[in-house]
Amino acid sequence: MESSKLYLIQHEKMFIRGLGTGAFVPTQELSRKELLQEYIKTTAIRKNWNGVDRYGAAAFARECLEVEFYRESTACTFKNS
Repeated sequence: MESSKLYLIQHEKMFIRGLGTGAFVPTQELSRKELLQEYIKTTAIRKNWNGVDRYGAAAFARECLEVEFYRESTACTFKNS
C-alpha cells in the first residue's frame, strides 16, 4: 500500500477508536456502539475519502462494533453470576 494511503487509514482508525470514548467530545448523547453503527452506515454514502481505504475503514469499524457487542454480552454474564 502506498505510504500516504497507509498514513490516512491509520488516522481514520484513530478516529474510529476514539468514537464514543470522550476523546473528541467529552459528553456523548450516543453510546460508542451507536456511534460505530452510524459510522458504518455513512461509509456507504460518504463521497470524499481523500485516499482512505473506504472498505478497510468500514471493516475496522465493524470489528470495533463486534468488540462492543462482546463487551456488552460478557458484562451481562458477569452481572448475573
